[in-house]
Amino acid sequence: MTVSCEAVSADERWRRIDHLDLEPMVSQLIGDEDKPMSLAEADHAVGLYRAFLKLCVRFGDTEPIAPNKAIDAVWHAHMSDTAKYRADCDYVAGRFLDHWPYAGTMGPDDERRLQETFSRTCDLMMDHFAINLRSTEHADCDLNDCAQCGFTKVVAVDRPRPRPDRSITA
Repeated sequence: MTVSCEAVSADERWRRIDHLDLEPMVSQLIGDEDKPMSLAEADHAVGLYRAFLKLCVRFGDTEPIAPNKAIDAVWHAHMSDTAKYRADCDYVAGRFLDHWPYAGTMGPDDERRLQETFSRTCDLMMDHFAINLRSTEHADCDLNDCAQCGFTKVVAVDRPRPRPDRSITA
């Protein structure tokens, strides 16, 4: 087996994230038996997940990045297809992006660290994407075109959707 160690620029990694096929995750999210998302909610969450992946690629080696609930739902859907997740991680990050599901559950100090990490992640989302991640947790967020969290700024890749009923207006 030959392993390639080509250097990939940050811009190229971000471009690769923009072009990942995450439609299987959308299908899984809208078909979830326990907590199904609407198509708009799933598309919104996938857009936020792309921004989250960009932060993981840019900062994941130096500081932890914590998702909100919508991003975590997409991340879990992505990880459930283990072969695709492994290949996508290698393609966009050059390494496997680990998920540690116990963050915040190991006592008060751990919960405080998680809150600090999430706060820093929110700052990075705002700084790099003009996304107010803190506002995406509220119930009245317009998931079709959310000016509060910058949704339309994240889903900017111009490519055909696999089904005709899956168009995005941005």
